[in-house]
Order: sequence, then structure tokens, then C-alpha cells
Amino acid sequence: MLKIFKEISAKTRLRKPLFLLDFLLQWELLVREEDPEFKAMRKQHPAVESAINHLEHHGLDRVYAHGADGFDKSVSLSILGANIHRLGQVLRAHTIKAQKRKHLAA
Repeated sequence: MLKIFKEISAKTRLRKPLFLLDFLLQWELLVREEDPEFKAMRKQHPAVESAINHLEHHGLDRVYAHGADGFDKSVSLSILGANIHRLGQVLRAHTIKAQKRKHLAA
């Protein structure tokens, strides 16, 4: 098993194990990271971070309400604000595109 670890660690970022338990934990980590589901979720992570940042920008960075109901209201209003902002962006882009089309036709 140590021979297999040496071959794999030469190709990956695994460090030299100090103990058998350390070796087994690193081996488990390597096997888990090679799973296609893990790889797909790792690729999705930046999109989730982007969505969180977008919500924080539109009011979810601080929750002033107390309790579960207040939290739900705060989150709902933040999502609503983000969606309204996105609709405004789409509408503005559509208007600009229509103006350019009208300008080119004239």
C-alpha cells in the first residue's frame, strides 16, 4: 500500500505520511476529491460565492430583525431587491439594444 501511496503522491499534492492514520486520512481525501460529484460541486462553488456576494450587496450583509420570522423577512426582501436590480439591468440592456437597432436603421 505504501508503494501505491508513493506513486500517487508523486503525481498529486499529498505529503509524506507521518503515521498510518495520517496516510489513511490523506488517501480518503484523495479518493473523495476524485469523485465526479465532488468535482462538479467544486466547479459550482464560485457561482455560489458570487450569488452570496450579490445578496450581501443588496442588503443581506446585516440582518437587523430578530427571530426566525424577522430573518425570513430580511432574506426575502434581500432576494427581492436583487431580483428587481437584475430585472432593471435586463430592461436597460434591452432598451439600449433597441436604440442601437433604431439608430442603425435610420
